[in-house]
Amino acid sequence: ETGLPVIASTAGIYLDEVNKVHNFFRHRKIEHAIMHCVAKYPSTPKDLDISRIQAIKKRCPTIRHIGFSTHEDPNIYSSVFMAVARGATIFEKHVAINSFKHPKAVNAYSVRPAQLDCWLTALREACDMYKSNDVGNKEEILALNALKRGVFVNRDVTVGETLYEKDFFYAIPAEEEQYYSNDVSKYCSF
Repeated sequence: ETGLPVIASTAGIYLDEVNKVHNFFRHRKIEHAIMHCVAKYPSTPKDLDISRIQAIKKRCPTIRHIGFSTHEDPNIYSSVFMAVARGATIFEKHVAINSFKHPKAVNAYSVRPAQLDCWLTALREACDMYKSNDVGNKEEILALNALKRGVFVNRDVTVGETLYEKDFFYAIPAEEEQYYSNDVSKYCSF
């Protein structure tokens, strides 16, 4: 009724039930995200079942965001790398601050502020490592091109003349925007 998006946790439910939750919101045109969550406090690395993120994506292909709600030891940061690699786009982490009013706020699964900084750094690094496209980055391509052998003609040639392998040689460095050795094969003509 509020019109606000919903973030639904999947703690303790089977994948079939995840489908029902997703379809409930989808049929009502309510924007929603599904959070993979293990309701074991703290969770051990073996409990995390991070592959479930991908299983949810496969079963609910129309969902825009799948998240990871994490309750493992606060000094474990590797799970965030795995969750990003599996497709998580929303993250939830418990944060504890010592307080006289709430002395039990610090527990075995909540991070303290310094640990949160480390966790967020790991999340940023994971997101930087994960790319959603298959286009190489320009710096990488330039660096690799600098290692390729360029194709050079070993004699004077005329426009329109057919060149054969005996007419050129390969050398490093190549000139910018020239042919490289991997551009030349018996299937090419220039």
